[in-house]
Amino acid sequence: MDYDMALEKYYNDVLQCLHKSAELCIPVVKIGVEKHWWSPELDDLKQQCIEATTFWRMARCLRSGDINAN
Repeated sequence: MDYDMALEKYYNDVLQCLHKSAELCIPVVKIGVEKHWWSPELDDLKQQCIEATTFWRMARCLRSGDINAN
């Protein structure tokens, strides 16, 4: 028996078992189901928050002033 072929078959069998186990045990949820209340406006606010936080960190996390207030 060719050991390379046997090892390849064994590997593929293990991989198939892992995929099947994941299919059976890991719940799959459609994107956006958890946040039915999320809106494009909230996307904009989130992006503004990310940008403000990035700017604040670039300013070495100031504890007062306009950058901190933003």
